[in-house]
Amino acid sequence: MNLPRLAIHRPIGTVIVFTVILLVGLSALAGLPIDLLPDISFARLTVSTTYAGAGPEEVENLVTRIIEEAVSTVAGVQDVFSTSSEGRSSVTAVFPSGTDVDAAANDLRAAIERVRRRLPDGADPPVVFKFDPSQFPIVQLGLVARDPRLQVADLQQLAEDQILFRLERIRGVAQAALSGGVRRRILVELDQGRLRALGLSERDVLNALAAANLAVPAGEVTEGTRRLGLRALSRYEHLDQIRRTVVTTRNRVPVYVADLATVSEGTEEPTGLVRVNGAPGVLLSIQRQPGVNTVAVSDAVLAEVRRLNATLPGATLVVIGDNARFIRRSIRSVLEATAMGGALAVAVLFLFLHDLRTVAIIGVTIPIAVLASFALMYGAGYSLNLMTLGALALAVGMLVDASIVVLENIFRHREAGRARREAAVAGTAEVVSPIVASTVTSVVVFLPIIVIRGEAVTTQLYYQFAVVVVFALACSLLVAMALTPVLASWLPPLRRQEERPWTVALNARYREV
Repeated sequence: MNLPRLAIHRPIGTVIVFTVILLVGLSALAGLPIDLLPDISFARLTVSTTYAGAGPEEVENLVTRIIEEAVSTVAGVQDVFSTSSEGRSSVTAVFPSGTDVDAAANDLRAAIERVRRRLPDGADPPVVFKFDPSQFPIVQLGLVARDPRLQVADLQQLAEDQILFRLERIRGVAQAALSGGVRRRILVELDQGRLRALGLSERDVLNALAAANLAVPAGEVTEGTRRLGLRALSRYEHLDQIRRTVVTTRNRVPVYVADLATVSEGTEEPTGLVRVNGAPGVLLSIQRQPGVNTVAVSDAVLAEVRRLNATLPGATLVVIGDNARFIRRSIRSVLEATAMGGALAVAVLFLFLHDLRTVAIIGVTIPIAVLASFALMYGAGYSLNLMTLGALALAVGMLVDASIVVLENIFRHREAGRARREAAVAGTAEVVSPIVASTVTSVVVFLPIIVIRGEAVTTQLYYQFAVVVVFALACSLLVAMALTPVLASWLPPLRRQEERPWTVALNARYREV
């Protein structure tokens, strides 16, 4: 027994099945993450190394070539590109399309670790990173002072102590990064004349400071069934403690740091400058975890910002950038276009068919096919983005084709005098092959995009577009072959309607062709 006959002879079961599909689609729609574009991955990794103060030639000879040798030993590397500039080395490894980039990154880190001892002492540890659009900040916040006594260093300290951990604990947030600020530093400016007079070196002062500024384990105490850990704390808390640190003794007289140096509080050299509405501040960039709902994470971050602003002493967090706003506007415009397309399709059908029952059945099949597509998108791990919603907007006009053909053929058999169920079976059976062939023809148009995948941005963007169109067409075919005949068989007997003059003329012209 073929599918249309089975559906028509089991109408209650068919309706139950499609009701379940409807509910699953609604649940999937609620669970689909929302993003601007599909996730895009690139099979390439970059190793960045900073060697401050070195010229391009030094960077190339002392850093870049060593990194290149290590990168070339990693399995699967196709090409290696490098750039050496003043104080910085960048080496990029390209892998075949489809490579597990995370596994390749681990292999690359292991290879670099083996040659790390060959790098100059002044070079920073090499950093391996991959290009991932999800690493771009979804929300950017500016921290500015309300109290004029607060400096940029105070804002940096405030952000590190009270803000960062509260933002990073939000579900879906991968990292909250600071930039544009400066950290406080204790400056110990040594008097070289005093050092030479006492026969001391800079290393002696450093050793004395390091020995006095400690926090080390000091064993444990057992009390009954409890074991308590002990720590010996000897941390500096203010500048006078540093000044009173003993470096050595001369003739039984202690020599303090204050005798050899000037101790003061300052800041590190700034590496960037941030201004918010013309005032100096600190920039906080919020990155999301891959695969999470960008809009939901953004809403949670903004809610936390409102709570923070109610408690921050003398400072305010200002929203500088929020990707969720643009995503909402973009998604809303596509949804409006999709809804308008569906409404126009139904209106045009009524204009030509002049039958509310036909239009009602078509109006039911469109949302069911769309919701079934949402269920398949959820199962495939896709998100609601411009490409997937654009695919549904394109497919809306195509979803009704198969159902219209089936419905019109069923009505033709009923006008010929057949019973409702018999007309539904015969009318659907006659057009099964044409509607399947038509749907397959439409699917074949999008197969090259699905089959030919690569690292190019366009192919990755349009892959989900093509797959969702195929999902929608497959769902519309299922609805046309199973649900549409059942609904048509439930309609009351048809009443003959007089054709309007313009439709008679149009039909006559069509028959001539």
